[in-house]
Amino acid sequence: MKIVLILFVISGCSYAGFGVSKNFKSKVNFYHDMLLFCSGLKCDLSFLKLRLDNVFAKATGGKEFVFLCEKATQSLKSAKSQLIQYKDLDEIVFLNKKEKQTLYGFFDVLGKSDVANQQMQIDGYEKIFFDCLENAKQEYKTKGALYGKLGIYAGLFVAILCL
Repeated sequence: MKIVLILFVISGCSYAGFGVSKNFKSKVNFYHDMLLFCSGLKCDLSFLKLRLDNVFAKATGGKEFVFLCEKATQSLKSAKSQLIQYKDLDEIVFLNKKEKQTLYGFFDVLGKSDVANQQMQIDGYEKIFFDCLENAKQEYKTKGALYGKLGIYAGLFVAILCL
């Protein structure tokens, strides 16, 4: 019975540790999706002359990114002035407050000016998102593996205490 309990504790702690490290990987994927979206958005707005709702409708990526695109599409259909609400960003748990403010500012810019100004603003946000991607990659390398190992070691520690 103790062996089953020990295995359960080790696997539970490991699962928790790797669950936390998954947030770091999700952040990397999210910023990668944002960079791809920015690149495609500039082309779609200037060359293809697509409307924003069509751009959001064809957007693909991770579940958090698709969620934001769906919210923006709903706002466009209901003719709201804000594409996303700040409270919508609370659904993305791995972003900190500063990153949420930056993301909110990006979606606030879209559709508010002519194509040339939007392209300039998208270029600026693209640089910001690239920096965020590099930071997220660095965090994933250091902290992602750390939390996974920490979960395993915490499970082993608790298992030893149970003996």
